[in-house]
Amino acid sequence: MGSADWRFDLAEGCPAHCQYCYLAGSLSGPPVTRVYADLDEILDGLAEYEGRGTITSRRAARRDEGTTFEASCYTDPLALEHLTGSWRRAIEHFGAWDAPVQLRWTTKFGDVASLVGLGHHGRTRVRFSVDCLPVTTRYEGGTSPLGTGRPGCGGSRSTGTRSV
Repeated sequence: MGSADWRFDLAEGCPAHCQYCYLAGSLSGPPVTRVYADLDEILDGLAEYEGRGTITSRRAARRDEGTTFEASCYTDPLALEHLTGSWRRAIEHFGAWDAPVQLRWTTKFGDVASLVGLGHHGRTRVRFSVDCLPVTTRYEGGTSPLGTGRPGCGGSRSTGTRSV
């Protein structure tokens, strides 16, 4: 069972290149990161899925979560934010969406400074992936270094984002 009703992609491929990641074997083609330029069309197309999911939308125990959308299945959106601004726009889109919806994502990066002050309105949930130092240095070469780049865990509280 998944954690969200739907997924959408802002990019495909991840610059972190964690050696154990499922992306290495699940994406076809060369190991490159593709960023999608049709962001407005992607975000505008999500409305038709509201209330139609089966994970949180229709389960009594999770109905209070509304329709949930996962945006980190094929990349870490925070890793690309400094280049694209796509993640900021997605958060603003969900924050302004007048419906019971949530945006979810997972990250191994900690630069949340550009997200502080955005109008999340309680509709963004982040999961920070934090491993021990031997794992981060040996297997997660492209991620934010533990102890320097992942203080975003605490900083996300000031953004209005829920950390789980």
